[in-house]
Amino acid sequence: ASAVWPVLSPSTVGSCTRPNTPTPMPTACAPVLIEGFEGGLGAFNSEVALCEGGDCGWRPNANPHSGATSAYAPNPPLDASDQRLVQTDPMVVPPNASMSFWHKYHIGAIGQICYDGAVLEMSLDNGANWQDAGWLIESGGYDSFVWADPPTALTGREAWCGAHDEYRQVPLDLGVLAGL
Repeated sequence: ASAVWPVLSPSTVGSCTRPNTPTPMPTACAPVLIEGFEGGLGAFNSEVALCEGGDCGWRPNANPHSGATSAYAPNPPLDASDQRLVQTDPMVVPPNASMSFWHKYHIGAIGQICYDGAVLEMSLDNGANWQDAGWLIESGGYDSFVWADPPTALTGREAWCGAHDEYRQVPLDLGVLAGL
């Protein structure tokens, strides 16, 4: 699957007041994480669980929504892969938190039939278990179901797939995860 996830940046927290200072100061409004992938994958690691045909793994790419680079996972020659972009450091989600990212993609589909896809997952136990985070998406959510034969880890799941040539923003409401 090929996908570009160029900017992962939590929004400011709720209705707080930012100090009017010439130098940014840490406040309750400060983002927990901002990653523009300008210096490589930054706060993320590329994990490859399956790669048939080689050339797998997330990497910087010069096709960003903004800035100079974005994160990109190539489509391997034999199309079978499980490539993950994983945040490396756990974080505590503050009250009223939100997050958004921009992406565009060309992911495994023949017409309206998706044989591959991309999903957003989260872990509440430092990566021991992962669950779909689609229910947190406010707009720009999954656009199809994956129907693969032979079955894959995504078969029967909602996912992003097909072709979306223009960047679109995907905002998430993380407020229900506060303190976790």
